[in-house]
Formats: sequence, C-alpha cells, structure tokens
Amino acid sequence: VLRDRSGKVLASVNAAPLKAPLDLTPKTEVVPLAIPAGADWKGGSVTIEMSGKLPEITQSNNRVQF
Repeated sequence: VLRDRSGKVLASVNAAPLKAPLDLTPKTEVVPLAIPAGADWKGGSVTIEMSGKLPEITQSNNRVQF
C-alpha cells in the first residue's frame, strides 16, 4: 500500500505469497504500483499489509517511509 504523508491510500496491489526462507536466504518479489497522475507521494510510505491470521515475528520490516 502506498500512502501519502497524511495516510491517504494512493495505490495498492495484491502480491503473491513469498515462500518461507527455509534456506535462510531472503525471498523477494517485485510488485509494481500504479501511482495516479499528480499524486503527491513525497513524505509518504509503502507498507506491506497481510490479511488473515498469519503470525508476524516483527512489524519493523513491513514499512518504509520516504
């Protein structure tokens, strides 16, 4: 989810589940976001949000603010 500095959602996309890092190598996925023309995303954030009841060890790596 891409949000502007006030927290308004500018864009979101569903991503495929990542495989568990059983080999202790980080797993990644490239997910394109279509940002609306004229959107002011500076000062905003990108957050990985999961649905369901999957356990999270930490939330500290699910959000990037820029």
